[in-house]
Amino acid sequence: MDYKAYEEGQNGDSFWDIADNQLKDIMLTRINYTKPIKILNIGCGTAEDTAILTKHGTVYLSDIDYRPLKNYKGHKIKMVADAQTLPIRASEFDVICMFGSLEHIEDDVKALDEAARILKPGGMLFITGPSYQWLYSSHDKALLHFRRYTNKEIRKKMFKFQEIFLSHWNFILFLPIAILKLKDKNKEARLHEVKVSKTLNYIILKILEMENNLFVKNNIPLPYGANFYGIYKKR
Repeated sequence: MDYKAYEEGQNGDSFWDIADNQLKDIMLTRINYTKPIKILNIGCGTAEDTAILTKHGTVYLSDIDYRPLKNYKGHKIKMVADAQTLPIRASEFDVICMFGSLEHIEDDVKALDEAARILKPGGMLFITGPSYQWLYSSHDKALLHFRRYTNKEIRKKMFKFQEIFLSHWNFILFLPIAILKLKDKNKEARLHEVKVSKTLNYIILKILEMENNLFVKNNIPLPYGANFYGIYKKR
């Protein structure tokens, strides 16, 4: 979870957090290693997804903000570091996760270069993030996002990686999300407070879970969506 959202009182129990973590778990099941692996979670935020990552290997946490790392007590292998200049030797990790972190990095190409440098040959990179710059809103400003992405832009910046899979996500709910973001497009930075009843939270969660089960699990790319996810392999 983004630390800014955490500061505003989000606790990881919302439809978004549950479905997003389910997406990450499905992505990571694509790993086919026969020995223990090392995973680096770059821009880990509050690191609530560590339990999912730990199912797949030994997890290391990295974030430029010391506060989420300080608050997260469940893991000892963590570092405060800028994703553009990581204090890590080359070819150190089998897997790198950049879940909702690339948009926070000013020089995202440099960060991807660093990811390629510290990945072992054939290592895997898993990424998620927000789609479409025209949806950049007050919410993005509040979360300190530098940008949102099109899949074409992602592919252009992944020149050190081989694409395994790239798709949009949050497809079914795209229209109401777009309306909300366009409504607040030119306003001052503020988080969109998604306060819903338990019933509506359950309904939205089931919609996102359906998308995960129907499309993500079956490797079916979606033509558009409020977010994207990608799986890449170091060349």
